[in-house]
Amino acid sequence: MLALLLTVSFASAQTAEELVGRMKGAWDALSTYRTTQIIQERVKGELGPEQRVHVAFRKPWEIQIEWESQHPGRKVYWSAARHEGEVQIYPGGFAGKAVGILSFALDNRILKADTNYSPADGGFGYLVKLVSSSLAPSSPHRPTLGAPVASTSGGDRTWTLALDDVQHPRFSRAELLVSTTTGLPRRFTAWAADGALAERYEWFDTEVNPVLVNEVDFSSGYN
Repeated sequence: MLALLLTVSFASAQTAEELVGRMKGAWDALSTYRTTQIIQERVKGELGPEQRVHVAFRKPWEIQIEWESQHPGRKVYWSAARHEGEVQIYPGGFAGKAVGILSFALDNRILKADTNYSPADGGFGYLVKLVSSSLAPSSPHRPTLGAPVASTSGGDRTWTLALDDVQHPRFSRAELLVSTTTGLPRRFTAWAADGALAERYEWFDTEVNPVLVNEVDFSSGYN
């Protein structure tokens, strides 16, 4: 998930609201990022395998995801402003060589074969907005929050925040791990009411505000 220096102010976080507010501030301040992400979701009642992907993101909303495991070579690209808003997919492997790049509407059910989310929900932004909006004064139901707990993850100082009684269709309890270095999420884990794992995300080696040029858009083809 380190060029954004929020360490001093983040280290002094005392309440859950302050922690989430500073996380949102870190998200608002960045324009681009690269990260390696671990994904595991329960889709249609079945817990899927762990997937490792590489993400490149540029505001206002341009994202590319490349799979390292589970679907090696698969790439997904989506921009709100390009390709008429359609998602560009390169399947990878023999399928990619055979069919090349495919285009789908953002809400096409094929894109949700093994995920609950669309590319528009990818990266940090959706999670930051989900958590911060649930704590807004206008929120109809705020989760029960634990006090942030200082911790360490992969050599990075972090805060861990527990959220209980979460009003979400797929989970009721969650734990958020936030980096004090970047102010961005390092891990998010959520559980259903019966205690079963609903979804898990981890982010590693995040670069904040790297220069991203047109190779982020792979839709012109491959060598």
